[in-house]
Amino acid sequence: MKITVAEFPFYHLVSVTGKITIGLGDIQLRHFLAEMVANGARKIILDLSKVSYIDSSGLGELIHIYKGIRQQNIDMCLVGLNAKLYRTLDLAQLISLFPIFDSVEDAAMMNVSAA
Repeated sequence: MKITVAEFPFYHLVSVTGKITIGLGDIQLRHFLAEMVANGARKIILDLSKVSYIDSSGLGELIHIYKGIRQQNIDMCLVGLNAKLYRTLDLAQLISLFPIFDSVEDAAMMNVSAA
């Protein structure tokens, strides 16, 4: 898994490439986002358009990350879900948990807290 970040005036765009799976993948994402929050990120857009696979551990980690970030009044949303990833989140009944947008531009313009 590879993680890259781009900083914009009102949000951080975190792009994930590869698989989010048990072991290094989920731990790496957790630590990366925790560091961003510690450094003052207030809104995180998590671009998953290049994620090819996510296992149950990866889903659990996304839930854990999202809840922890929201408890700190930081906005986080998901963008770029391909059909396979959307279906996985839907089967796990997680679609309603996360604010999900079709594009980074849509997410950047929306108030995630109100989504």
